[in-house]
Amino acid sequence: MSNVEVIPPRPTVGPLLRSTAVRGGLWCLTLWGTLSLSGVRSRWSGLLCGPWGCTAPLEAVVACHLSWLVMFAPVVVLVDRVAQPRRMNQLGTCLLLLGLVGAMVLAVQEILRGLPNKAPYVWQRIALEVFGAIDYPVVPCLIGGVTGLALSRRRKRSHCGLTGPCSHGE
Repeated sequence: MSNVEVIPPRPTVGPLLRSTAVRGGLWCLTLWGTLSLSGVRSRWSGLLCGPWGCTAPLEAVVACHLSWLVMFAPVVVLVDRVAQPRRMNQLGTCLLLLGLVGAMVLAVQEILRGLPNKAPYVWQRIALEVFGAIDYPVVPCLIGGVTGLALSRRRKRSHCGLTGPCSHGE
């Protein structure tokens, strides 16, 4: 037996873990920043109010929609970086369809609920209901779907070239 004490080496933080921690921290700060926009008030706060109804202040609604977009961003970025353009196209189509179905459900709900009382303002009420629906990511799904489809088209062009046929089976 030896009297020498062996100290195990310290585990080192690899560059992948460090970059993940930095990106995660930036993502959390971005989410906090978008949510903190809800406390800002400006002259635009009551912009959505009218004879058709009213919603939360515009800044709060925009903050919620931006927060949903921040929540979706890692998935969109991951699919854009890792998957084939076909997968990004599928993700964009899925998000767009989800947003359209959500908007249609909210529109039908608003028509059934408020048509007899506010018939002249039916389109304004539908727009207000869809835009003001912060509990459901309808508007962010629409934005994410259009963004996903645009990214898939960009990646297809960069993989296939503008003149030649596509070589990856699409």
